Amino acid sequence: MAHIWRTLSFFVFLLPAVHVQDNKYLTAIIGETVQILCSLNTTESLKTENISVEWATSEGLIIHSFVKGVDNLSNQAPQFEGRTQLFRHELSRGNFSLRLSNVSVADEGEFVCSYYDGVPTNGSRVLHHQYLHVESDNCLTAIIGETVQIPCTLNTEESLKTENISVEWATSEGLIIHSFVKGVDNLSNQAPQFEGRPQLFRHELSRGNFSLRLSNVSVTDVGKFVCSYYDEVSTTGSRVLSMQCLQVADHYSDPVCEPTSPAKFTCTSTGGFPKPKVHWSVNKELLKDSSQVDTTLSTDSRGRYSVTSILTMNVTGKISVSFTIENKSLRETRTSPETEHLVTIKKPSYNYTGLVIGLSVLGIVLFIALTVKARVTIWRRMMMMKKKKNVTQFVQKEDNDHQVPLKQGPNAEQWESETLVVNAKEEG
Repeated sequence: MAHIWRTLSFFVFLLPAVHVQDNKYLTAIIGETVQILCSLNTTESLKTENISVEWATSEGLIIHSFVKGVDNLSNQAPQFEGRTQLFRHELSRGNFSLRLSNVSVADEGEFVCSYYDGVPTNGSRVLHHQYLHVESDNCLTAIIGETVQIPCTLNTEESLKTENISVEWATSEGLIIHSFVKGVDNLSNQAPQFEGRPQLFRHELSRGNFSLRLSNVSVTDVGKFVCSYYDEVSTTGSRVLSMQCLQVADHYSDPVCEPTSPAKFTCTSTGGFPKPKVHWSVNKELLKDSSQVDTTLSTDSRGRYSVTSILTMNVTGKISVSFTIENKSLRETRTSPETEHLVTIKKPSYNYTGLVIGLSVLGIVLFIALTVKARVTIWRRMMMMKKKKNVTQFVQKEDNDHQVPLKQGPNAEQWESETLVVNAKEEG
């Protein structure tokens, strides 16, 4: 709608409607929930059925899509499944906020909010880009596929009776990881994604050690783990003993680089997590022109990333390049050996043969067209001359038919007299 002026402001989840400057990071803690508010200032109430809002990453991964009044999650990237939400009752007021729960290291990056109000002349509009920075809060780091021990301890000088102990491990969203009730494992309410993977140290329970052993760690385990304890004898009831942040990571392979064309280099690295930062160096100097680099990410069945980065050179000569991939979670950096290559940029060649053929064909076509036009012109002139000649002959014939011949000889007077009589009768 032409009368609506669009502006955008972003808000931090923990602060009451505080504007965040466009050029600053929005910071979230692993395992917590962050609210990124994308707002449209409008003086009129918007019709929900005409509103389409899309949140996506700068790489084009769909975070959340809302199309003409309905959530459309068919194209949602798997890593955001079940973690995103819009505020339906606020959409008509222009509030297109995104609520992202269980923030993980993999969420770090640029979030893009796009709006479409259903009027074809307006189309879609990117309201703003916001960079989400993710920090750990003394998080444990576990390697994907391996086993991690998450500590939880009750300080006690006495030996606890196992049959009086109840311990529950759950996520900050309330999903049950493992439940131990009055000396017995109770897995009836266990969330499916944790089935067969958690375990308590039974022989340590009486000492107040309620630590959790979690095997086959996966990307979906990222978040906060809450340990709650209940002693049946105590009058204090249940209490939270610990809240532990867990982040996951995996090592990237050593980068492999090779020239793939006279002016391009391609480097690959696989099997890592979370998203890496990549750098190219040309002749031992860090490349600052990002327009020369095209980096793509893909994921395997376990959510680990494979990286393909292509460097396109715009200069000629002998050049050495190296590629660096950085894993912030593991504080790990891997750099490829320097690759030397003679870069040649081919100048565009022109197909003069084709040009000559094209001009020749054009000349022939023009010649034929001019010839046809000349013949038509000559034919028209001949027809006009012939028609004019026929008209002249016809007129002469008509004139001859109306002329009265003069009679000569001795009967001329008689013939003239008869002619006058005939003419008089015709006039009468």
